[in-house]
Amino acid sequence: MITTTRADTLSGRFFFLFVSIFLNAFSNALTVSTNMGSAIWTASAVNLSHWVHLSLGNALFLEGIVVAVANYDRQQHQDDLQQEEVKLQPTHEAAAGRQGVAHRLPQEARLL
Repeated sequence: MITTTRADTLSGRFFFLFVSIFLNAFSNALTVSTNMGSAIWTASAVNLSHWVHLSLGNALFLEGIVVAVANYDRQQHQDDLQQEEVKLQPTHEAAAGRQGVAHRLPQEARLL
């Protein structure tokens, strides 16, 4: 039995990391071998391997590369959009000038 003090050490953390990775891999392998898939990507890799006549390992590997590249591209696109949003935000002087315009509008327009 592993005590709490042993589990909180670096070697204990690595032990539980490897145990959890092993259990996760075993569970994923079990669901993939039954052609059920454990997630969207593994289920589609099973179908892709049957369709293209690749081994399941190669199909999972290729799909993993495609998903990693797509995530990287999406993240870059999101960063570009955030940078554009920062450029489009008004400066303090422009915001102060807009507040001055509200005093010159009729009462009905100021309520909107």
